[in-house]
Amino acid sequence: MVGAGVKGKTSMLARVSIINYHGETLIDKFVKPTEEVTDYRTQFSGITPHLLENGELSSNLRLIGYNFYEIRKEVKKLIRRKTVVGQSLHFDFRALKAWHPKHLIRDTQNYNMVFGTNQKTTTSLKKLAKEVLGLDIQKGEHDSVEDAKVCMLLYRLRQNEWEKYLINADEDALKKLSTGIVCYSCGSVDHINKTCSNKTKCFECGSLNHLKKDCNLARRRLEVKRF
Repeated sequence: MVGAGVKGKTSMLARVSIINYHGETLIDKFVKPTEEVTDYRTQFSGITPHLLENGELSSNLRLIGYNFYEIRKEVKKLIRRKTVVGQSLHFDFRALKAWHPKHLIRDTQNYNMVFGTNQKTTTSLKKLAKEVLGLDIQKGEHDSVEDAKVCMLLYRLRQNEWEKYLINADEDALKKLSTGIVCYSCGSVDHINKTCSNKTKCFECGSLNHLKKDCNLARRRLEVKRF
């Protein structure tokens, strides 16, 4: 994802990478920005202005920037009624402006929670790759296909245990595993962002001084929509 808005704090879809259960790439496409990009987040996204303009994925493969709504339609059709595995999927679905049933989501950020090593906070993919798989990833710019393959490896490694856990887990545990109950500021699964004592963040403008409901930019956008 790349950043839009003030200081690039608003996440915007720039590339979609989806693999199947066996690690084969099904979709790997760049997406035309729907707003002006103010932060390419190249260190983390691997996206540069040159890539979005020319659609270059590698030396022997060129892709054009696809329309956001066409990509969203393609992705929704592909994952319909399927289990989706990934890291911090709430961010991905938010950028895609899409929804997926919670019982069909396996989020590797909850890996340690599912398997009992840490019940309180989420875990980064880089750390999981090293500790669980013995792999060093994200040494430089992130590669979304590589990240997807690592997520799938983590899931397949303990797939039976994971599914058994979901069958036997109580209601409170399932709520914590859902993408809706997690603090985007500190990673805790005990509260959501607006009640976090560590940070307060506006997801409209990126400010840490107020919430979206108190944001002047959000109010102005709402007024424009009304007219």
